Amino acid sequence: MSVALALYHFFLPLQFDWAKFVGEVPGQIRWALFAINFFFSVLLLVVGLCVVATAWNSFRNEPLALLVVGGAASFWLANFAYLMRFPFPVPASLSAVQLGLEAFSATSFLLHGVPFGWLVAEGARLRRVPTD
Repeated sequence: MSVALALYHFFLPLQFDWAKFVGEVPGQIRWALFAINFFFSVLLLVVGLCVVATAWNSFRNEPLALLVVGGAASFWLANFAYLMRFPFPVPASLSAVQLGLEAFSATSFLLHGVPFGWLVAEGARLRRVPTD
């Protein structure tokens, strides 16, 4: 889901023709708007690919796996919390879009948070030394 959202975000400014809305904005702010979206897209793509690589490889019990999956879970939790505090502004007729964004964010958190919890529990289980 992270990879899909990242790929979509690369095309978001074109889809909604952001350029026509920022004509009167100072050049530095206009540049920053597009740069923030681009670099957000790159980071989300990299994190999503790292999560996929973690899932498909045998180093799931490594600390790096916890960092990757836990970091992604944290991102999606922060995203969901932000959406709850500052809902995406849409007209009432498009309230399903707002609900869809919230559901996407919550689902993404669960899809990262549950494996993160499993990795933490599995790591704790592996660290336990049996006492005889």
